[in-house]
Amino acid sequence: MTAESLQIDIIRDPVALEPILSAWDDLAAAAACPGGLSGWQLAWWRTLAQPGSSLCVVVVRDGERVAGIAPYAVQQQGGRTTYRLLAAPMTHRVAPVARPEEAAAVLTAVAGALAHADPAPHVVALDGVDADAAWPQALAAGWPGGRRPWGLIERRQPAPYVDLVHDDYDAWLQARSKNFRQQARRFRRRLEAAGGTIRMTRTLDEAQRDVPAFVRMHHARWEGRGGSSLGQDVGAMLLEAASAMLADERFRLWIVEVDGEPVGAQLFLAAGEEALYWNGGFDEAHAELRPALLGLLAGIEDCIARGERRLDLGGGGHEYKLRLADGDRPLVWGALVPRGSGYLRSRASLLPQQLGAGARAAVARMPPETQERVRAARARLSR
Repeated sequence: MTAESLQIDIIRDPVALEPILSAWDDLAAAAACPGGLSGWQLAWWRTLAQPGSSLCVVVVRDGERVAGIAPYAVQQQGGRTTYRLLAAPMTHRVAPVARPEEAAAVLTAVAGALAHADPAPHVVALDGVDADAAWPQALAAGWPGGRRPWGLIERRQPAPYVDLVHDDYDAWLQARSKNFRQQARRFRRRLEAAGGTIRMTRTLDEAQRDVPAFVRMHHARWEGRGGSSLGQDVGAMLLEAASAMLADERFRLWIVEVDGEPVGAQLFLAAGEEALYWNGGFDEAHAELRPALLGLLAGIEDCIARGERRLDLGGGGHEYKLRLADGDRPLVWGALVPRGSGYLRSRASLLPQQLGAGARAAVARMPPETQERVRAARARLSR
């Protein structure tokens, strides 16, 4: 299979995607990309996409077979058009999906589609991308006419993972430290003594109770720490995703309960042999039971039983993640800027990212009148 032999469809109506949703999810599984599942991405599009965005799903076909999918939200603001993968603003390691052996040809075809898209992209966003992923470079290298886009890496963040390659959960737990094993067992006994249980959300009726509990506990945890990056309306997205993904158990919400009331909630997504811990929350009134840890451990036990090989804990070197982690797969944020109309303006608009933290701090130390001249120069370049 070569890029020249592939056909491209651009789909802008979500209803027109229904015949290929199964193929989409098969590709997400083959690519081990939980955030690339159709139910997750389209739930984000319908409920949380920036107002005024338009949909552009690049479907790559090899004859009648769907070989790859690259779904973008197209945002136009201030004269700049940005293409951003669906759900990427709130889900790490989202990527175009294809079978690994076909990814290079698919990405070359996607690059051609983007280069000729209407509206043309001034910026192709890279949000929380695997730092070692080959696909951003392959997308840039496939740009037609030999005019490879300029690339920017703005920042980098640790992202721990858990190695799940064990015979069973007990074998995994045995590989942890003695102190960790003792704590895990002690907290589980403490929960049981308090009449608590742990379960996974399995029906839409349960989701309609469990998702609001997740949202409530998550935001309560962040209320005194500047607030969560997840808006209060994230519940609508999660309910829509649950509706699409519960049947095949790719949406896994683990609930820790005491006397029938949720005191912890941890959400996992899964595709192929990869699982992703997306987010969670717990009730501070029951912190002594360690509901967040118990929900995570329940999710890990379930992943191992299903034969999944790795659990991505997402961005951030939080202490609770490091206690579980076997290694780090860093994430990066950046952009590709295609060469052509608006190229210089687009690069100028990314000037703060290009400068880096050190240079931004240097500008901040300049006298006010100098800072104003810097801002004016940037504004002239952006016109």
